Amino acid sequence: MLARWLGAGSKSADPDSEVVGTSPAAPRNFQATEPGTALGEALAAKVLNGWLQNWQQTLFPLTVNLRTLDPARIDLLLRATALAIAVGPPADDTRLQAARSWLHSVGAAPEHLLAFAAALGEPVAPGVLLHELQTANLGAYAYAMSLAVLDQRDAHAQPFLEFLAARLAVPASVVRSVRGRQRTTAR
Repeated sequence: MLARWLGAGSKSADPDSEVVGTSPAAPRNFQATEPGTALGEALAAKVLNGWLQNWQQTLFPLTVNLRTLDPARIDLLLRATALAIAVGPPADDTRLQAARSWLHSVGAAPEHLLAFAAALGEPVAPGVLLHELQTANLGAYAYAMSLAVLDQRDAHAQPFLEFLAARLAVPASVVRSVRGRQRTTAR
């Protein structure tokens, strides 16, 4: 098809013969296209290019919105967030207030904030919690929420996030996407 578009004919059975329409004197036989067709093809190429550049967010639009989840799933995520807060040095009031503020911004109701405060004071069995998160298919959400509340300057944050992503089987493309979004919202 490309050869036809460029104006080249088909080769004859004789390999020594010249390809019809490719001599310098022969005019190229471009097919005229409808203006709408060319515009449609250009638009389709731009849409496909944009999608390919942003396929991670297109295929996995991870947006933490607690309003859309049932209470059991919210409880699991709040416990995971409390686990992330417990990583590293004890959290001060400023860090806890920032976490509560972020939770409120993603749809945590007052009763969820109370459950979060209670989860901060409870001992956590990480293995059990992580298994429950993975079983409920909440690994990516738990990772995103942990990333949002962790102090990135803390030496324990990065190893914990790497462990969490590996243990919850969060794909590397999702980790990159969540980290990219977190960086853009932190600015």
